[in-house]
Amino acid sequence: MKRLLCLYLSLFVFSTVSIAQTTDNHQRIRMSLTPKGLFRDSLSNSYAVIPFEGKTQSELYEMVLKNIYKLYNSPKEVLSLLENETVTIYASTTKLAYTRVLGLTFAGQTYYKINIYFKDNMIKIDYPEISKATFRPVDSEIIYQYPLLASTYFDKKGNVKKKRIGIVNAIEEYANWLCNYIIYGSKLIQSESTKDNDW
Repeated sequence: MKRLLCLYLSLFVFSTVSIAQTTDNHQRIRMSLTPKGLFRDSLSNSYAVIPFEGKTQSELYEMVLKNIYKLYNSPKEVLSLLENETVTIYASTTKLAYTRVLGLTFAGQTYYKINIYFKDNMIKIDYPEISKATFRPVDSEIIYQYPLLASTYFDKKGNVKKKRIGIVNAIEEYANWLCNYIIYGSKLIQSESTKDNDW
């Protein structure tokens, strides 16, 4: 009986390791918005480390640059580069901040920063950092510090308010899509994300 139990346990562990290795080949970045306006994954990390076995640092750098050049209209205007080592994106979008005024939902202009680092066989990407959002409902301009704005989407216990679920889902969907596109380009994968703290 003990031998049979050990056999089943061994098979389970082996199959789990095989699944993890398959997933790690193409792991999907998955983060959530917090009440403080930060993006964090399920382990509270502010970044993801993506393995690319057999790829050199320079190959990964060039791959990500190609994806970024396809993503932005004027990529040279949003990039700061340290060749083969670091890419920093300073860009803006209207897909990371929303507010409601007089029952209407308005998208805000946000400026975000994303850092990407390269080593042989791996890429580290920091999740987007946003400082403020600017809204222009009707003929006025409203500027929110992003942490203050994000806090209005959540209740005192840190749960998303029912009336803000759609807003938070839209923000998270875009942030996840953006980071995955930067890493994988149009070859967005379907596997679940796992995180590696050992950068």
